[in-house]
Amino acid sequence: MRPGDTLFSLAWRFQLESGALAAWNALKPPYALQAGMRLRLTAPPAPVRKPRAETVPATRREDRSAAPAGWRWPFAGRDPAAALVARSGNTQPGIRLRLPAGAAVRASAGGRVVYAGPGLGGFEVLVILKHGGGYMSAYSVNGRARVREGQDVKVAAPLADSSQAGARARVLYFELRRQGAPLRPEDYLP
Repeated sequence: MRPGDTLFSLAWRFQLESGALAAWNALKPPYALQAGMRLRLTAPPAPVRKPRAETVPATRREDRSAAPAGWRWPFAGRDPAAALVARSGNTQPGIRLRLPAGAAVRASAGGRVVYAGPGLGGFEVLVILKHGGGYMSAYSVNGRARVREGQDVKVAAPLADSSQAGARARVLYFELRRQGAPLRPEDYLP
């Protein structure tokens, strides 16, 4: 762990569900972590059980009924879809968007800020929102955060300002996840 790491930032970095990470490490709210603390990043081995009866596993299908209604692009503009610089793929679960000059990064859906701090992958700030149904969204940009951890935000609420200096200043990296698993943001945005 590094100074400033939180349960949610670690879960995000290692693509885990924060509740599972807390359970595997017997952490209780408010999930206070200490620099240098060692955490388990996998489930502990399960005890071997004898099967009761033969069962056929159900096919897992994504349940979008629990998804927040009306996801929006993470900034306001004439045509946010035209700002798409890089689509999600195998090596990059999120998308990169070129922000218009002076554009604020905005919440794609209402939720609670679970992380607002140092960014990952060369970005200055990372904001992670927790939504209903196990959904989370992340916004990484060069600039400054306008929200704090624990704050509830509504859809389209400003989360961060983008910096106007430098070549990467106006690029936003945006991700969606459910239960820690990355989703294709393009499938959720209008």
